[in-house]
Amino acid sequence: MGEPAEGSEVPGTTPSDQATAGDLSGRRLPARVAKASGIDFERVGDEIVLMHLTSLEFRLLNEVGALLWDTVEEIPEPSEWVEMMVEARPETPRQTHEEHVVRFIEELVGAGFLVVEPPGTHSAG
Repeated sequence: MGEPAEGSEVPGTTPSDQATAGDLSGRRLPARVAKASGIDFERVGDEIVLMHLTSLEFRLLNEVGALLWDTVEEIPEPSEWVEMMVEARPETPRQTHEEHVVRFIEELVGAGFLVVEPPGTHSAG
């Protein structure tokens, strides 16, 4: 787990992660997310390797996942990420972009790399 799959359609996840994410119908994007503390990362080409310094768990984010990771501090609202993805790939349905962002967040929150902020919270950054 944590190793990338070539051509993975969901940023930063492997096919087994996608299978466990299940159907996202009815799930919503959180209002805001933030990077968790105790995370180290290194860029490798267009990808990013994340390492959780406490659990020693890692994730390899593909190019799109790396872009989202880089965006978290400047744009902590996942709905804005969806807008960026729609603008970049208008031929893909909005719902597909939204599902990918939800899965990306679920994967990284579940592994302790991101945290969902309560409504009305503004992270310092």
